[in-house]
Amino acid sequence: MTDNSDPYAAAAAMAAYDPAWLRATVDIESGGDVDAWRFEPHAFKRLSGRAAKTRAEAEGLSPRRALEAISWGVGQIMGFNAKLANYADAEAMIRDFETGDDGRRLETQLLAMVAFCENAGLGPAIRSGDTKAFALGYNGAKAIEWGYHAKFVRRLDYWGGERTRIVKTGERGLAVREIQDALKRLGYDVEADGVFGVQTAAAVREFQADCGLNVDGVVGNKTWGALKLAKSEAAKVPPMTRRDAVKEVAQANRGKIEIGGAAAALAAWIGTQLQGLGLEDALSLLRRASEGLARLDLDWRTAVMAGLGLVVVWLLIRDRRRAV
Repeated sequence: MTDNSDPYAAAAAMAAYDPAWLRATVDIESGGDVDAWRFEPHAFKRLSGRAAKTRAEAEGLSPRRALEAISWGVGQIMGFNAKLANYADAEAMIRDFETGDDGRRLETQLLAMVAFCENAGLGPAIRSGDTKAFALGYNGAKAIEWGYHAKFVRRLDYWGGERTRIVKTGERGLAVREIQDALKRLGYDVEADGVFGVQTAAAVREFQADCGLNVDGVVGNKTWGALKLAKSEAAKVPPMTRRDAVKEVAQANRGKIEIGGAAAALAAWIGTQLQGLGLEDALSLLRRASEGLARLDLDWRTAVMAGLGLVVVWLLIRDRRRAV
């Protein structure tokens, strides 16, 4: 069922899109500004055969071509693409984009984005989750080289959008590093250098065989899913100090941890640090521990009990000092 109160969901439903794709595109193109426009000098020169550095200069030379050389609205649709957005021309598109309040204008511009994507042949890429094909079609041949695709993927992930993740031999970057880190943690022989080379491909094939997947050395959605599952099951908690352990428990429980556990963990950690310390060093340690408590943002009961733990430790230090 479509949520008509959400203009992104309503527009996306017109072509069976994931609304996250529209949100991610709008984030990058305009930040959601319905008044956004950007004059493209190179487009004006291509359309009119004349050079102009500004919109005003272009309008003085050719008003129609100037409108066509500007990208408009939340989706930054170029004026010369007005027909792909189901308008007769750039002037008609702009007039519609500027009619009504901001809510109505957002709806209009999102529907134009969907129409543009469908008429430009980008619908299949969106529905199948092919981010590269979409980025190249929406932003041009330089979308990968200029980083548009990477930005789009980050925003799509932010909105929880579905996408096909395909990484293979010859590719580089953070996605490759993520694969290598996962494989290495699972015990496969691979160097985490961010380059998908022969060694990484061999490790991927070995992993795919172990998981009963199609062995092709290419990391697609199924291999990504298997990596994520295997990594979570095999993950081991890295060594941590008692202080880090207390902080982790506190965060997991929204700042409210078991009173006895907090005091015991803190006292145990301090006890391991007191071996061989003089009185002055021990006092310094206690001061640092107190500062650490303040940063944990504990509830008052926990703070009181932890403070009592510190007092107990202090008494132990005093008795130890007297014994010496």
